[in-house]
Amino acid sequence: MARVLTLEDVKPLIGNLARSNYYQFRFSNTINTELSGYLLSRGVDPFFISNDVGLLCNAATLPGSSLANTESYNHVGVKESFAHTLQYDQLKLEFYCDNEYKTLKYFENWIGFITSGSGILDNGDPNYYRELRYPEEYKNNTCKVIKFENDNRSVDAKSLNIRRFMDYSFIGLYPTDIYETPLQYGESNIMSITVGFSYDRHIQGRINSIDIFNGINNSLQSNMGGGNGLDVNQISNTINLLNSGVDLARRFINI
Repeated sequence: MARVLTLEDVKPLIGNLARSNYYQFRFSNTINTELSGYLLSRGVDPFFISNDVGLLCNAATLPGSSLANTESYNHVGVKESFAHTLQYDQLKLEFYCDNEYKTLKYFENWIGFITSGSGILDNGDPNYYRELRYPEEYKNNTCKVIKFENDNRSVDAKSLNIRRFMDYSFIGLYPTDIYETPLQYGESNIMSITVGFSYDRHIQGRINSIDIFNGINNSLQSNMGGGNGLDVNQISNTINLLNSGVDLARRFINI
């Protein structure tokens, strides 16, 4: 029998839907020291990598996955399907570009490092050739996207308690595509770049050592704890900016 619902019945559900504009992406600078030095020599400093570039990520997607399957016809008249491989979609992120072009330099030179195994630094050398580096030299295991809500805040930013959040950590992440960026005369627009990433796998849930010790790693206990491992101040600033309608890009780019 159908249940007759009133507005009060659906309010708790419909009034508490997740918002798509509350998120944070993080690139950690805990990468191969040779890659870090390579980027630093080209104007991309560790502070920018670990703090600024994540905040400049103006569009992101939560990672997708799919199960590849095979079909069996071993039973007469019956077709069965079995999963055999877990596949991950490419991660695609869009970034505002600062007026020093560090965002663009970061990804261009990350890809440049991957293909710089020849040891010849001068690309203009007639004998220049590309040689791919070993994966452990360029892959990053500490990138993550955090999806959170803003309904568990106190007045004091220092006592902010983010209870509702989802962590996605990417293992073996590296850029594979930098998509073309249109430039044109006319109205002044904010320059942004779109980057595609491949990765070995992603993990939903916390993976910090303290979380493993406390038994709340991955998705255990539904990740509704007190926000361990979250950059509280940065998330608080992001929430305040989103709520006030301030364009985050204008904090970095003068147009």
